[in-house]
Order: sequence, then C-alpha cells, then structure tokens
Amino acid sequence: MARPGRSTMPSCAASPVACGSSASTAPRPRLASPGLLSTARRAALLADQPVITCPAFHLGTTVHKRAAEVGYSREVEDELLATSGWEADGYRLFEVSTLSGSSARGLFGPMGESNSLFMRRSTWEGLGGVDERFTLPGGGLANHDLFQRACALDDSALIVLLGEGTFHQFHGGAATSGRFSWDEMHAEFVAIRGHDNRPPQNRPLYVGSVPDPFLPYVERSSQLALSRLTARKDRVAG
Repeated sequence: MARPGRSTMPSCAASPVACGSSASTAPRPRLASPGLLSTARRAALLADQPVITCPAFHLGTTVHKRAAEVGYSREVEDELLATSGWEADGYRLFEVSTLSGSSARGLFGPMGESNSLFMRRSTWEGLGGVDERFTLPGGGLANHDLFQRACALDDSALIVLLGEGTFHQFHGGAATSGRFSWDEMHAEFVAIRGHDNRPPQNRPLYVGSVPDPFLPYVERSSQLALSRLTARKDRVAG
C-alpha cells in the first residue's frame, strides 16, 4: 500500500487565514480529518484575532515515542490504514488513533503545541512566523513556541475545533524516534526564550460537530477535566 503523503493535508493557498502544520522545512507526514479546513474557515469568523487549532493524534494505540515497546512499525501502520476504511470516511481515523503527547491532557486541557495552527495573515506577519533560531532537526520546540506566542497576544481568541484532528504517521521523526530528547529540545527553547516551556492557559472557545468515532475522546477528556477540577478544589480546601 502507498503511504498517504503531504497531499492529504488541506491546502491554505486560497485562504485569508494563514496556517501551518510544522516548523520544519521538510514535510512531516500527517493525515487530516475531512472537515479541518472548512471548520477552521468558519471559526475564523468568530473573532477579530482568532488562533485556531485542533487536537493532535498519533495513528495506532500508543504515542510513537513508545512504538518500539509495542512492536508498532510502518508495516503495522500500513495494515492498520488499509483495513480502517479511512478513505471512505476520514473520521474513522479516530478509531485507530490515540491522543498525542501534546494533547495528552485531553480535549479540555491545555495543549502543548499545535500541528494545525490557523490565524489571520496579519497575525502571522505580526508574530514574524516561525522563529528560525530553532535549529534542531524537526524544529525542536518551534511549534510550541509559535503556538505560545500566538496565544499570548492581547487580543487573541483561542478556538479549538472539536470533531477534527491531525494524525501523525509513524516515520522515525527527530522527536518521536527519540533521536533528540525532550531535555535537548527544552534546553534550546530556554536558550532562546529565557524561560521554561509552558503550555498556554487560554480558555478556548470550542467549535465543531462531533462524529461518532470522536465520542470516546469526549468522554475520556471530560473525566480528565473533572479529575483536575476535583484536585484544584481539594488543594483550595486543604
């Protein structure tokens, strides 16, 4: 089976909203749910300075940093895709995926980075785009940095698209293969920014419709959010 390539990501060439999926100049193989671009375009109408993203997923039952531990490989993934029915219904990708590390806090928790970042061109230009001082292969934490800077703008409105997602394909990338450790990437971030990497704490507006294969993520994410709420209440009471 031919592995899906870059053409499976939506094109933003004709859009008034700038978008990006990676800080690296080399393509990172990802699939995207069918309504990602159209939903992002609708969401862009809801704020003067929207910062739009969606949850990130890894194909398979575990994040790709742990793929070797469970025997997950390109061949296993090819078979997974071949039998998933995703080409007839792209939302079935949710059935054969797991939330990525950056979205591990669930749909209702802070996201560490965005692999599907949409904003107005004026916002992109004001930010100066991706900071090219991040030079580690794969971009290091350049995605994290860009997402944080966009969310930190005074008038930004964070919008998270529910029912949509991007799906990381196993390919031995610089970060997911472990060739570069979190400590190395974080050290580069601190050297550039002068502080630790911290996920944005913006309270998002959620936009979208939820297909059936997405419902288990809503359930699990609600449980995680309620657990965090209980823990905060316990700390206050203590």
